[in-house]
Amino acid sequence: MDIEVRAVDPDDDETLHARTAILAAARARDVPDFPPADLVSWLAYLDGQPVGVLTEWLPLRENLGNVRLELVVDPAYRRRRVGTALYAFAVADAPKRGRIRIISDAVGQLPGGAPRDGGGNAFAEAMGAKPALDDVRRRLDVSTVDIDALEPLPLPGYTPVYWRDRAPEEHLADIGRLDGRLVLDAPSGDLVIEPPKVDAERIRDEE
Repeated sequence: MDIEVRAVDPDDDETLHARTAILAAARARDVPDFPPADLVSWLAYLDGQPVGVLTEWLPLRENLGNVRLELVVDPAYRRRRVGTALYAFAVADAPKRGRIRIISDAVGQLPGGAPRDGGGNAFAEAMGAKPALDDVRRRLDVSTVDIDALEPLPLPGYTPVYWRDRAPEEHLADIGRLDGRLVLDAPSGDLVIEPPKVDAERIRDEE
């Protein structure tokens, strides 16, 4: 069995198609209710057949010691050490980019929840990863709610402000403080996450 990891060539249509097909197959099995996403990554080949995708998210402003990893193996080719090879590749690559921590997600199974393979947690544990934060997703069906019967939420002392395209100059400082606080307010468990330093220039750049 010969496993090889190759860089994805953005000009190679066959490679891009293989990457997309693997991600689509894995998401359909693992998180069918997630929206699709396009990623830049590496491909793993098993005996010449593309079967796995590795993506590294490298923060360029804050959290420069972190790399966020997405490791996906086509469900039809799992448990053949493809994931192990991809993870070893990522572990070797992270220090070259100055990263000292690898953060990733694994899909688990809640009692009575939608069917999940659940192998992600076992794989993470086998690789020596430590659980840092549980993220539970729930869905509320509001199709039967009488929206007109709902009372508006009173917000004394607050005034809604609206704009289109670009934030008004007088609100930039408040927006920057809020963007930084959103990261601090969200649960992070044992993850090492630095809040963004958002200023007016950064807001305008993102707009």
